[in-house]
Amino acid sequence: MWKLTLVSISRRPFNRVSPGARIVYLVPAACFSVRANSCGPSDNADDCAGLVAFARATANSTYPLPWKMDGKTSLCTWYGVACDAKGRATNLELAGAGLSGFFPTEVGLLTSMQIFELYENKLSGTLPTEVARLTALQELPLADNHLSGTVPTEVGLLTALTHLDLSFNDWSGTLPAEVGRLTELDRLYAYTNA
Repeated sequence: MWKLTLVSISRRPFNRVSPGARIVYLVPAACFSVRANSCGPSDNADDCAGLVAFARATANSTYPLPWKMDGKTSLCTWYGVACDAKGRATNLELAGAGLSGFFPTEVGLLTSMQIFELYENKLSGTLPTEVARLTALQELPLADNHLSGTVPTEVGLLTALTHLDLSFNDWSGTLPAEVGRLTELDRLYAYTNA
């Protein structure tokens, strides 16, 4: 992804500079990532981007996440986050944390995530299709939130999933047939929905 930046070689504003006096720079979007002021220097960039996006998507919660995103503190020390020996975020355990907001598409960057435990919060909206990238995910308890829409068919790509709890939300429709592909699934709850 590239970001287009117009830079004038004149001190005059753009509307007074002839088109030939402009220089166009294409700069990789990664140069503008949240990493610079968010996570520790040795943290995985994707984990950082995914977790920071989640924190921003839930920033208006009654109790916002107390994560110290100062560019020095490792995300592995953040409340509710656990990491493996390689420093990858593997668990996000924030059940009953008073979170409201939504799931940003950037959760798909958390590819080492094994436990995504967010039941008993006030999360709303849909589960993004990018969840399909979480192929290491084993537990996804999302009960007792305000999630709505249909359960995305991409949930069927989470082949390591053993626990899926979608109960007490506002889901509509039926579970996608792709859930039948989850051969490791031993706990599935989807009762009390719209």
